[in-house]
Amino acid sequence: MLRLVLILAVMIAAMAFAPVFVGGQGYVSIGIGSYVIETSVYTAIIVILLFYVLLFAIERLLRLIFGIPSFLRRRRAKKAEKSMQQGAVDLLEGRYGKAGRNLVSRIPEENRSVVSYILAARSSAREGNVEQARRYLKSAVELKPSAELACGMMESDILLDKGLYEDCGRVLGSLSEKYSGEPVFLLRKSVLAEKRDDADTMLSMLPVLRSKKVFPEQKLHEMTLRASMLSLDGIGEEKKVWSLMKSLPRAERSQPDVIALFAGRFVKLGCLEQADSLIVGGLKKERGSEKYLRLSEEVFRLRAALPGTLKRLRKDFPDSDSVPAEVLKAEGAILEASGERDDARIIYERILKGGQDHEVGLRLAAILENQRLFEKAVTLYRSGQAKS
Repeated sequence: MLRLVLILAVMIAAMAFAPVFVGGQGYVSIGIGSYVIETSVYTAIIVILLFYVLLFAIERLLRLIFGIPSFLRRRRAKKAEKSMQQGAVDLLEGRYGKAGRNLVSRIPEENRSVVSYILAARSSAREGNVEQARRYLKSAVELKPSAELACGMMESDILLDKGLYEDCGRVLGSLSEKYSGEPVFLLRKSVLAEKRDDADTMLSMLPVLRSKKVFPEQKLHEMTLRASMLSLDGIGEEKKVWSLMKSLPRAERSQPDVIALFAGRFVKLGCLEQADSLIVGGLKKERGSEKYLRLSEEVFRLRAALPGTLKRLRKDFPDSDSVPAEVLKAEGAILEASGERDDARIIYERILKGGQDHEVGLRLAAILENQRLFEKAVTLYRSGQAKS
């Protein structure tokens, strides 16, 4: 446009000043073969101007005509983007039906994106339409194959939320060959194993979950404990208990609650020596640490006759005035389980003098009732020191 204005300005200036320099209108003669065209300079300039304006107009018209499809495409794309944004807002605000319409139905198929399909899948899942959600995710993968993992993870999340564990297992199975080492895949697989109480899978996954840092250490510990509990329920042989414990990561085998769990299984199987040996080994390794006190607390809850453990505790704390409450509780529980209720009673009373402990209060009350000292037991209950 600027070029046209400049050319027009030059020509108008030429028309205005030409007579001054030539002393008249002048003329232009054009010969083409046997034809000769003669006209004044003014007329020639006007014709040239009109010709140029005509060419410019034709050019603009052609651009407009052939530019209509791209214009319409841009317009549709803009409307699709606006509809998708509104659909996302609807999803977040809980208008799931409207969200689905804005994310898919109101967007032409050629303008739909992976994001719109994924959001529509989430919306359908929230409405309870799992199959529709899965169809949307399939469409997203067809549109962009590289989104297979992302769509697979969303599909597994939806199936997990709905309790469709078998379907979720099939989805993860179809992805395992390509993505088995991906942290997001390992996360879903471990969650599915927990939902199914699949102890074998949980235990087998612990090393890779730790190496890939899929979960924090506390979560890995909780998974270890849960899987061990499930596995131990079906074990009735001493060797298999040891074998299971040795299969755990070394860091987990030293945890007080894990030691207590396996010791408890030995107690249930009547293998008191093995339980005693396991706890004594744990105490030796953790002498003077927080884990030592935690393990002592677990021994109190175990309520088993463990002479080796009692000997270990007394050896580690020969000065009776400096024994921690946790160690005293463990000693009292072992004495109680061994039938030495008078000695257990003395220890429990000593603990309660140092402060309230409802678990100890209940144990002491039970001993007093067993010894037919009902008034003392009632006094203990009334004081609030013995309550569950």
